[in-house]
Amino acid sequence: MKILELSLLAFGPFTDVTLDLSAGSEGLHVVYGPNEAGKSSSLRALQQALFGIPVRSSDNFIHAHTSMRVGMAVRSRSGEELRFVRRKGLRATLLAADGETALKDESLSPFLKGLGEAEFQGRFALGHDELVQGGKAILEGGGDLGAMLFQAGGGLKDLMGVQRELDGELEGLFKPSGQKPRINAGLAAIKEAEEARKSHSLRSAEWVENEAKLREATARLAEIEARLADDRAARRRLDRLKEALPILARRHAASGELDALGDVPALGESFAKERDDARRGLESAGLAIRRARSEIDGLERRAEGLSAPAGLLAEADAIDRLREAMGAARKARAELPDEEARLRLSLRDARDRVAESWPDLIDDRGREPDLESLRAAADRLKLTRSQKATIQRLATERAKLDAARQQAAAAVADLEARHEAERAELDRLPPPADASPLELALKQARDQGDLDAAIDAARERLAQAERQAARSLAGLPLWAGPMDALAAARVPGVETIERADGELGRVEADREQLRRDLRKAAEEKAEAEAAVERLRRVAGDVPGEDDLRRDRDARDALWSRVREGWEARRPPGPGEADAFEEASSRADATADRLRRELDRVVQHANAQAGLHKAARRIELLSAQEADLGRREAEARARWEGAWGGLAAPPLSPREMLGWLDTREKVLGRAAEVEALRRELEAMEARRDRLRDRLRELLSIDAAPATVTSRPPLLSPDRDRAEAELKRLAGVESRRARLAESSAGLARQLEAERSRVVALDGQLAAWRGQWARAVEPLGLAADATEEDAQDLMARAAELAAGLAAAAEARERIEGRRRELGRFAADVRATCRRAAADLDPGEAADPASIEAAAQELLRRLREAEEVETERKAVRKQLDGERARLRDAEHAAAEASRRLEALCREAGCDDAAQLPDIERRSARAARLREDLRERDEQLEGLRGGEPPDAFRAAALALDVDRLPEQIRELDDRIAALEVERDSLNQALGRHREILSKMDGSSRAAEAAEAAEELKARLALDVEEYARLRLAAEVLRQSIERYRERSQGPVIDRASELFRRLTLGSFDRVKVDYDEHDRAVLRAVRAGGAAVDVEGLSLGTADQLYLALRLASLDAYLERHEPIPFVVDDILIQFDDDRAAAALGILADLSRRTQVILFTHHGRICDLAGAAASAAGEGVVFLHRLHELKAQAASKAEAEPDAEPPGELFKLNRGRGRKR
Repeated sequence: MKILELSLLAFGPFTDVTLDLSAGSEGLHVVYGPNEAGKSSSLRALQQALFGIPVRSSDNFIHAHTSMRVGMAVRSRSGEELRFVRRKGLRATLLAADGETALKDESLSPFLKGLGEAEFQGRFALGHDELVQGGKAILEGGGDLGAMLFQAGGGLKDLMGVQRELDGELEGLFKPSGQKPRINAGLAAIKEAEEARKSHSLRSAEWVENEAKLREATARLAEIEARLADDRAARRRLDRLKEALPILARRHAASGELDALGDVPALGESFAKERDDARRGLESAGLAIRRARSEIDGLERRAEGLSAPAGLLAEADAIDRLREAMGAARKARAELPDEEARLRLSLRDARDRVAESWPDLIDDRGREPDLESLRAAADRLKLTRSQKATIQRLATERAKLDAARQQAAAAVADLEARHEAERAELDRLPPPADASPLELALKQARDQGDLDAAIDAARERLAQAERQAARSLAGLPLWAGPMDALAAARVPGVETIERADGELGRVEADREQLRRDLRKAAEEKAEAEAAVERLRRVAGDVPGEDDLRRDRDARDALWSRVREGWEARRPPGPGEADAFEEASSRADATADRLRRELDRVVQHANAQAGLHKAARRIELLSAQEADLGRREAEARARWEGAWGGLAAPPLSPREMLGWLDTREKVLGRAAEVEALRRELEAMEARRDRLRDRLRELLSIDAAPATVTSRPPLLSPDRDRAEAELKRLAGVESRRARLAESSAGLARQLEAERSRVVALDGQLAAWRGQWARAVEPLGLAADATEEDAQDLMARAAELAAGLAAAAEARERIEGRRRELGRFAADVRATCRRAAADLDPGEAADPASIEAAAQELLRRLREAEEVETERKAVRKQLDGERARLRDAEHAAAEASRRLEALCREAGCDDAAQLPDIERRSARAARLREDLRERDEQLEGLRGGEPPDAFRAAALALDVDRLPEQIRELDDRIAALEVERDSLNQALGRHREILSKMDGSSRAAEAAEAAEELKARLALDVEEYARLRLAAEVLRQSIERYRERSQGPVIDRASELFRRLTLGSFDRVKVDYDEHDRAVLRAVRAGGAAVDVEGLSLGTADQLYLALRLASLDAYLERHEPIPFVVDDILIQFDDDRAAAALGILADLSRRTQVILFTHHGRICDLAGAAASAAGEGVVFLHRLHELKAQAASKAEAEPDAEPPGELFKLNRGRGRKR
C-alpha cells in the first residue's frame, strides 16, 4: 500500500491543507514542520485517517469535534485506489470521497491486509521515545538475542518489562520454599483449618438445647425491634405535626390577607422605575420643546439682517486665482533684472572661450557678443557622435595595445626560463621501477587490519583470562586443589541434589512448623494461666460445680442428722439448728453466685480446660522434636557422602547448586584461556609471514631474535613499505607532471611569440586611424590622446554654456509674458466685479497690484458675511431638528404611560403608585406562602401534603403532651426488654462459643472450604501466568531461530553504515549459560558486549534491527508505509546523513514518511536526495502548505467552511 495524499481538511491547526505524497515509485517523504506548525497533529492525522479518530481527541482546538475531517488517498500494489474521508464519530466514520456517502470499515481491508492499529504502530511506526526505549532495552537485556529480535521484529514496547512483570506475579503467587506468597500461605492456612476442625467436638443434646434458646430469644428480639421502630416513627410524626401547627397558622393568615387584597395585577419589579422614567421623560421633553422654540425665533430675526454683494461672491474663484497669480507676478518682476544680467555674462564667457581656443572663428571683439554668431562658431567645432566615439575608442585601444605588447614580451621571457628549468629537472629523475610485488604484499598486510594491536589485545585478553581463571579457582569455596583436579572431582548429579534438597527441605519445613506449634501451645498455656490469675485477682476465688456440690453435701448431712433426731423425737443438739441454717445459707449463696457469676464461672472452666490442653500438646510436640532431630542427622550424613574432594563439608543443596554453577564457570574460564592461547599463536604466525615478505621486498635484514625480546612488530615494516610506495609513486607522478608541463610550456612559448608579432601590426594600423580621427579638431597626426580629449572637452563646455544662455533668454521672455497676463486678468476681473477699481490699459505694474489687493480685501469681507449667514441657517436647522426630537420624545413618553396604565388596569396615571404598592404587598404574601409550603414539605416526611395538613389541623393540642408521654413510656419499656434479651443472647452465644462443639468444627470446615476455593483461583492464575511466560519464551525462541540468519546479516550491514564504520558487524555468540547473545564487532575485530555500548550506539543498533526485521517482512508481504517521527534528533550530522541514506534505500521497496521539526534534517535530506538520484527523496514544508491554504481561503471568501461538506478531486483533497 502507498499513501498518495493526506488531506488535513479540518484537523488540529489545519484547514484544507493537502500533503501530496504521490511522487516517486514509493519514495522517502520528509515532512518538515517548525515548532507550532502542526507536525505532531499531521502525524496523528495520518494514523487516525486509517484507524479512526479517538473519542477524546486533543486536535479540536480550532475545529469542533463534529467538524473534524481527514481525507486520504491510498493505492495497493495491484493498482487499486481508494479515496475516502474520515470523520470523528462513534459509528459510520468512514465516508466516500464526496464526504457524504458512508463506506463500510472493511473497505480498507484490501489495502491494510488485516493490519490492526496496534500492529501498525508496533511494526510500521517508530518514534524517538520508542527508539530510546529500544536502545535501553538492549543495554538492560544483556544482549539476549531472542528478546532483541522479538522486540525489534514486532515493534513491541518494553518486552523486558513484560517478562519482569510476569516473573514478579508468579513469585507473588508461589515459591517452592517460600511462606509469604499467596499459594504458600493458602496451603498453610488450609492445614491449620483442617487441624482445627478435627480438634473440635460437642455433645449434641446440649448444643440443640442452647441453639433452640438462642433462636427463641432472637425471634423475640426481632419482634421487639419492630415494635420499637413503629413507636419511634409515631413519636417522630407527632413531633413533626406539632412543629407544623404554627406554620399552618401563619400560612392561613397570609392567605387571608392575600384574598383581602382582591384582584391585584402582578406587576414586574421594574414597573415603578419604568413609570418614573416615563414621567421624567415627559417633563424633560416639554422643557426641551419650549427652549427650542425660543432659539428658533431669535435665529430667524438674526438671519434677516445678513447680506453680501452678489457680484463679488460670483467672481470669488477668479479673485482667488488673482491672489495666487499676484505672488508669481511679484516674483517675476523682482527676478527679471537679475536674469538679464546673467544672460549678458554668459554670452561674454562663451565669446572669451572661442577667442582663446579658436581665435580664427570670431571677429566681433570690442562689442557686446551676439548669441547667434557664437552659435555659428560652435557649430563649426561640433563633432558627430560617431567621430567622438571613434576618438574615444582609439584612445582606449592604444592603451590596451601598449599593455598587451609589454605583457606578451614578458610572457615570452618567463616561458623560456621555465621551459629550460623543467627539462633540466626531468633529466635528473631516477629511472622507473616496478612496485607491484610490494603493493601486493602491503595489501595483504593491510587486509589484516592493525594486526600488532590485535595481537597485543589478544595477549592482554589471554593474560586477563588467565588471571580471571586463577582468581575464579582461588575464589571457589570448599576447594583447595588445582584446576585439573577440579575437573576430575566427583560431584553428585542434579537429581541427587534435588532429592537431597527435598529431603532436607521437608525436615526444615517440619522443624519450622514444629517451632510454630510449640510457640502457639506455649502462648495458649500462658493465656490460660493469665486468664485464671486475672479472674482470681478481680473477684477472689471463682465458684464452681465442685464448690456447690460440697456445700450441698454438707447441708444434706446436717439435714439427715436433724431429720433423724426429729423422727426419733430427739431434741436437736446445741447449735445443730444454727449449723444447718448456716450450711443451707452457704449452699444457697454458692448456687446464687453460680447463677449470678455464670459468665466468670464459664470463663474459669474454659481457662482451666485450655491450660490442661496446652500442657498436653507441649509434651507431644517435644517428643516429635526429638524424632525430627534423628531424621535430620541421617539426611545430612547421606548428603555429605555424595561429595568427594571438598576441603570442607558441603553446604545446603540449593547453595551447592550455585557452587556447581560456579565450578562450571571456573572450568569454562580454563577452556577460554586455552582457546585464547591458540588464537594468539595463529595471529603471531600470520604476522611473521607478512613481516618477512615485506622485509624481503624492502631488502631489510631480519633482526636476530633473543629469548627475552618480544617478536618484531609488523607496523614498522608496513609503514616502511607504505613510505616506499609513496616515494615511488611520487617519483613517477613527478615524472609525468614534468613531461606534460614541459610540452605545455613549449606550446605556450610558440603562441606568445606569435602574439608579439600580431600586436606590432595592430599598433601600425592604429596610428593611421588616429591621424584621420583628430584632423577635424585641427590637430596633427602625432597629437597625443590627451590633446584630443582636452579640445573635445572645451568644445563640449562651449556648447553647454551657449545652451544655458539660450535657456536664460527664454526665461526672460517668459517673465515678461507672465506680467502681461496678470495685468490683463486684473483689469477684466475689476470690470466684472468692481468697475470702480479698473486701473486702465496704461497702468503701471504697481497700480495693477494695488487694484488686485483691494479686490481681495472686498472679497474677504463679503465671504465673512456669507459665512455668518450660513452658520445662522445651520443653527436654525439644528434647533428645528431638536424641536422635532423633543416632540417625538413627549409623544413616546405619553404612549409609555398609557401602556403602563393598561398593564395596571387603570385609566389615570395618578392611580399607578397605589396599584404598585398593592401589587408589591401581594407579591410578598405569595412569597411568604411559598416559604411556608417549603417548610411543610420538609416536615411531612413523604406523607401526601393535603393529608398531612388535615392530620395536623385534626390534632387535639391539649392531649398532645399526654400522647407523647405515653409513647415515650412504651418505648422505654420496650428498650428495657430489648436490653434484657440482648444479655440473654450474649449468654447463649458465649455458652455455645465456649463449648468445644460442632459450631467451631463447622466454622473450621467452612473456613477450609473457603480457603480451598480461593486457593483454586490462585492456582488457576498461577497456571495461566506460567503458561503465558512459557508461551512468550517459546515464541521468542522460535522467532530467533526463524529470523536469526537473514536479520542478523542485514542488521550488520545497516549497523556498519549507521556507525560510519566504527563497528564492522554484529555476531551471535553464547554466554556462560549457553544463551544466544548478540555482540558488536569493532572495525579492528574486537568484540564488545552490548552492555559496553554507549546510549547513542545502542539506539543505532536497535534501529538497525528494526529496519532489518522490516526488510525480512517485506520479503513475504505487501509493503506498508513506514512512518517515523524525529528519530534522528540525537544523531550527529554524519550519522543522521547515513540514516537518511538507509531510509532512502528502504524507500525503493516501501514508502517511508519521516516527520521532523528540525531544520538541519531538511538540509541533510537535500544532500540525501542528490545522492539517491531523482525521484527518491521529497521534502514537504507544512508551514508553507498552511500559508498557501490560508491565501486561497482569503481569495475565495464565499467557499464553504471546513467541516460541512468536503470532496476529494482526483488531484488533491479540496472542499467544493
